[in-house]
Amino acid sequence: ELANDLMDQKLRTYAERQAENKRKLDNNNLAQQQFLKKQNVVQAYAIGTGEKKPYGGSKPLYPKCNYHHDGECAPKCTNCKKIDHLTKDCWHPINANNQRTITCYECGNQGHYRSDCPMLKNQGTET
Repeated sequence: ELANDLMDQKLRTYAERQAENKRKLDNNNLAQQQFLKKQNVVQAYAIGTGEKKPYGGSKPLYPKCNYHHDGECAPKCTNCKKIDHLTKDCWHPINANNQRTITCYECGNQGHYRSDCPMLKNQGTET
């Protein structure tokens, strides 16, 4: 009977110590556990057949946007090529290719507008 009591006490103290250690490990290794979890998710998605399933819905494919939907295609930003906003509302920096150069309609030179054209200013002073 004494041996059973001692064994029960030993098991209880061992279980209590294990519970205390678990709490410490959970608090200290939280970032490491999340990192390992992310790795497992990536590995789970890496396995696949690679075959593309055909579209089974009833909506038509629009070649302009390459999506199946009803109605007109949504307007697309010409700067970043996203559908959720227009070019005037784009928050991405403007590409050098997309920037419009200022051109004068009077002399055809770039860098100023017609209202600031030096040719018109010179004509006004000659007369």
